[in-house]
Amino acid sequence: MRKITILIFIILLIFASAGCDNNSEQSSKEEQQKKEQSADSPYYVKTETIVETITNEENKTVYTISFTYPIITSTKKERVTEELNTAFKKEAADFISKIKESQNITAAKETAKKAAAEKKEFYPHSSTVNYVLQFNQDNIISFLKAREDYTGGITHIYNSEGITYNMETGKRLELSEIFEATNLGLIKILSNGFKTEAAKDKEIFKNKTDFTEDDIIKNMENLNWYLSKEGIVFFFNPNTLIQGTNEILQFTYVYRGNKTMFKFPSENEVPAETASSK
Repeated sequence: MRKITILIFIILLIFASAGCDNNSEQSSKEEQQKKEQSADSPYYVKTETIVETITNEENKTVYTISFTYPIITSTKKERVTEELNTAFKKEAADFISKIKESQNITAAKETAKKAAAEKKEFYPHSSTVNYVLQFNQDNIISFLKAREDYTGGITHIYNSEGITYNMETGKRLELSEIFEATNLGLIKILSNGFKTEAAKDKEIFKNKTDFTEDDIIKNMENLNWYLSKEGIVFFFNPNTLIQGTNEILQFTYVYRGNKTMFKFPSENEVPAETASSK
């Protein structure tokens, strides 16, 4: 099962290995993305990253803060895209400022100082957010907003959020505006889907594979989702549906064969990319 934590790890590896000498490669990649997106969407999405490095008295890095946010361009609705881009940029700046002023920085400096005194290895702490484009078709854009924090020890903290926009209005879409299933119908879909996915990795999910409808109902406020080329991805962050695990549990409810369950696209049975990939 492809997990969001693996996706986050890959993103972070790519980010860590990137440098100024990769500018031409990045430009080429963005041009390719633009070509791919222009076929079925009037919107083009690229990203920009803000990075802040915190050092101690010895000029050693103790904390790295980064935020990768989207920049959307289009051939229409410029006011909508401009407002969204302004909000994304502000969100990134606010995140950097908040972490810089947090107790995390003080704790990292103290930990680094203690490690130096004891001649132990210190691994810089970090907080990272990445907006990852998952779906861009017609007038709908969907992101996975993935956050990772490392504040010492052997555990990284993962927390993700799905964010989907109606680009005609610039408004964030609710699940009920995308998906037909509600109430007990939705609960049954979620219960069956998470059971199936958890069963594939029993050890990771502490052998928890039996999710009752009551389990789902109690955790509905923690349910996340985003759109992908294959379908709608439902997921729970660590320590919500399953306590004591650092893994994100997810499953995809596919478009193909389930067209009546989706309120889009209006003219196609399934998104064109999905149909061609099957």
